[in-house]
Amino acid sequence: MEYSKGESEEVVEWKLNHEAALIQHNRHAATSNVLLESVFSFGLEAIRTTAILNGGAVIAVFAFLGSLYGKDPANFQLVRALLPAAFTFAVGALLAGLASGFAYFAQMLYSVAHDDAVLMWKYPYCENKPSQDGRLRFGIFWHTLCVCTVAASYGCIILGLVEAWAALNP
Repeated sequence: MEYSKGESEEVVEWKLNHEAALIQHNRHAATSNVLLESVFSFGLEAIRTTAILNGGAVIAVFAFLGSLYGKDPANFQLVRALLPAAFTFAVGALLAGLASGFAYFAQMLYSVAHDDAVLMWKYPYCENKPSQDGRLRFGIFWHTLCVCTVAASYGCIILGLVEAWAALNP
């Protein structure tokens, strides 16, 4: 913004304040973009990893069970002993899918809350509306639910491996 020598103190102050507000607004938008990208990246990787591990384990266990039972129906006891492990891996895969949905709800609420920020031309330049608090609380709820579901899905991997180990080593 240009300044002239004959401008009043109020005009100069307004111009300086305007420039500071624009800087703060741009900083707010840039920070949001960086945070949103990193949250998406880490969250998607955690969900993908648990979905791949649990899904792959389900397929491997069922292929193994089919092979065992197909060769000799006398292996029915071993097949039956491995079924809890397969079920646990399937539950883990289902939890990974649920986590993906929970992450969507959290991100949607965070995005809407962020868009509700009031950008002003006077200090503090960005202010939260009261409606944001409710959206952020619900976003945190879905976010926490997503994290817990991903953790439970990883727990299913561990539990499934323990169950498979116990079934194969009586």
